Amino acid sequence: MIGTEARSARFWDRRAATYNKTEVDNQQLQRTILERSLEYLGSDDITLDYGCGTGALSFEIAPHVKVLHGLDISPRMVEIARDRADGYELENLRFSAASIFTDTLQPESFDVIFTSQVLHVMRDRDEALHRIYELVRPGGWFLSTTPCMPKGQSVMKVANRALSMASAVRAISYMKFSSVDDLERSISEAGFEIHETADLQFDQRSDMRHVFARFVAARKIP
Repeated sequence: MIGTEARSARFWDRRAATYNKTEVDNQQLQRTILERSLEYLGSDDITLDYGCGTGALSFEIAPHVKVLHGLDISPRMVEIARDRADGYELENLRFSAASIFTDTLQPESFDVIFTSQVLHVMRDRDEALHRIYELVRPGGWFLSTTPCMPKGQSVMKVANRALSMASAVRAISYMKFSSVDDLERSISEAGFEIHETADLQFDQRSDMRHVFARFVAARKIP
């Protein structure tokens, strides 16, 4: 892991100890994501939660699938997720610290891949989407939830709100709020066919409450 990936990993390692608060502040959003995702899950599915953080969504999804692999670029986040996993007694769940580009992930090895609040903090978003497409089996699903820029508001205005809520520009590794059209264009250009979309609200106590989260269910056509 070199360059920007290494810097991002160090940043998220520093955030790991307090990241649980972010998950607590977005409990209603997490429940809504789970409810929408269940439609696309099967008990025999092999799934990947990329950008799993400390495991909040992974722990909710794992009981509904055969295998769930939680992957995050931050070793410290993964360490916390593994510690938390002891209290869930889920034998089908494992966590690893790596990039989506790691050679240990084989093409067409997952029925469903999730990303929740991940794509907007990836400098290489489009490249990552193509990699996700490669990893999903034909007929499988990519389920993403991504903070997006509200219509009628400038990128700068939204960014300034987010930056002020984060206390300082230097507190953020990388963040880019895309429009819904831009996000969905990138998903389609990666090869997916979009099946369902929905605008989800962040919880009112969340630092992200001034933007909205776009849920996208996209299928890799056989």
